[in-house]
Amino acid sequence: MIAVFRSTAIVFVCDASFALCFCGVLSQIRYRRRASVPQQFTARNLSAGIRFIWRNKVILAASSLDMFGVLFGAAVALLPIYAKDILKVGR
Repeated sequence: MIAVFRSTAIVFVCDASFALCFCGVLSQIRYRRRASVPQQFTARNLSAGIRFIWRNKVILAASSLDMFGVLFGAAVALLPIYAKDILKVGR
């Protein structure tokens, strides 16, 4: 948008208007409190969660992809290369 409009002001105006729209939509969500007994952390609950993730392959795939992205993505390590080669700043 900055390249099209040649101004950063339009980007900030759009961002602010989208944030206001988001707050408006978010305020329309109704919350119902359910009476439930809080569960404690036990080995049985942990194993039930692991079984649930293992049985639901979509959740397993999404979790694995996220885990490998965080562990091996190393986006922060690429920032100096991006700054040097693409932005031509720094050393």
